[in-house]
Amino acid sequence: MNNKLSRQSGNFTEIIIVVLILAVLSFLSYRLAWSRFDLTEKKQYTISKSTKDVLHSLDDTVDIEVFMSRDLPPQVVTMASEVRNKLDEYVRYGNGKVKVRYTDPADDEKEKERAASLGVQELQLQVIDKGSQLTVKKIFFGLVMNFVDKSEPIPQIVDPTTMEYDLTSRLVKFSMGEKPKIAFFKGPLVIGQQGQGNEPQYNALNQVLGGADGLYEIVNIDPQADKKLPDGLKAVIIAGAFGMSDSMKYSLDQFLLGGGQVLLMIDPMMETGQQMGGLGQAFPALPTIEDQIEKYGITLNKKLVADQACANAQFRAGIFTLQQPYLLWPKIGPQGLNSEVGPIAPLTDLVIPWCCPLKPVEDLGGVKLTKLFETSGQAFLLDSPFDLDPQQDWKFKLTTSTEKGRFVVGYMATGTFKSAFDGSKETLNVPSATGDNGEQLFNPANQLKEGNGQGRLIVVSSAKMISDDFMQQYPINRLFAANMADMLALGDQLAGIRSAPVVSRPLKSLNEAQQQFIRWSLVLGLPLLLCLFGLLLWWLRNQGRKAIQARYAE
Repeated sequence: MNNKLSRQSGNFTEIIIVVLILAVLSFLSYRLAWSRFDLTEKKQYTISKSTKDVLHSLDDTVDIEVFMSRDLPPQVVTMASEVRNKLDEYVRYGNGKVKVRYTDPADDEKEKERAASLGVQELQLQVIDKGSQLTVKKIFFGLVMNFVDKSEPIPQIVDPTTMEYDLTSRLVKFSMGEKPKIAFFKGPLVIGQQGQGNEPQYNALNQVLGGADGLYEIVNIDPQADKKLPDGLKAVIIAGAFGMSDSMKYSLDQFLLGGGQVLLMIDPMMETGQQMGGLGQAFPALPTIEDQIEKYGITLNKKLVADQACANAQFRAGIFTLQQPYLLWPKIGPQGLNSEVGPIAPLTDLVIPWCCPLKPVEDLGGVKLTKLFETSGQAFLLDSPFDLDPQQDWKFKLTTSTEKGRFVVGYMATGTFKSAFDGSKETLNVPSATGDNGEQLFNPANQLKEGNGQGRLIVVSSAKMISDDFMQQYPINRLFAANMADMLALGDQLAGIRSAPVVSRPLKSLNEAQQQFIRWSLVLGLPLLLCLFGLLLWWLRNQGRKAIQARYAE
């Protein structure tokens, strides 16, 4: 009887303990509902510090209305959950300044018309019903942001990973009176093929940064007509400096000394033949702006970088299109990227075609140089003339190269620069340019010989990496260009939040000896292990027999 009561009492106590544990867990989950753990390396599911800073600086309420159908197709349900989680974070860190509400227009025609008037249209998706039939389903999956008297729609939420940038960039846009101006200079890059329709194009870059929905106003510079930079610029992007006049170079110098922000993409070579798949040949590019940027602390060593850690290239061989690693397209991996620089931090890799090493100039005074990216330790340099054939004997080129190792192909210089146009023997002369009406464009009395602001110059030894072809093949290059523009025009407000891509983890390249060792280890290792296991089993059984014989022999 006592044992029975003791068991019942123990069971009752266990039930009470379990209930108390569940109550405590429920209370903690309620109070700590936002204590989520993001274990991804790039924190893909956590909003960035830049976004939190923007949210904390809001001086008025932002109303976000999400038009989302309740009955969503299976392929959209997961996306909808991610969108809700992301918006919940905006509400939490908005300190009461961010309001979110969800609307399902369903079959309400007035709500559908209101959503359309705000810029969110009904979408049509193909889904497979229970009868395995392909049907078309209409849904709403977009939102509208309202701030004071301004409104910005996101008509369709396509990718939740880019949603943070879409939201935060619009918050920044609300706070600006007008779009920041970015000047874009495009020089002719392929000297031997001008006028043949093979020059790199940069329409995609203009679309990413400008346009009706873009964050910036892009001002295209005409190398022939424009003699100076326009007023009111936030940044300048240069894709190749060929054709840049002396007056434009001087205008760029004064812009940089006044605290201007410049991204200079410069190619080290000019091509004279077929680019890929033939016996194409190239030579070092003619001097353009190299002597000027040397005064700012960076020099170009016009030798092509070949790297065994490289991207694949497609080329024609007769009637076939082949794909193979192309050593003249170095692929910068995570170890070569400076993650301490905001725009570089979210990148997983970069493809920098036909580039050359950059070297710092000593005794820079008030200028600080920062490495942005460098090649792998498997890189080596090629001398002129450059053979561009992807099927050449790369092993022979590696053994005959006298310069091997890591090479920096991207630098950032910040600080108070000295003018490259102060008239001394070691520098350039101030150009005496005149406008269309004969007026003097530059007043010598207003010349800056030393910087009066914190300027920034980013130099990358490849302009083709941001051309249409390469940004289409390698979207990570598009992200790099957009992040750089954000940093130059807006500082750190949007640095590093355009996306949070999955980290690339390429397999480590092995030399011939390592490959042979692994191959024979796999061929001989398993049979050897089986033999050793058989010997061990035989020895154990033999020891067992001896032990039995010794015991019963007594």
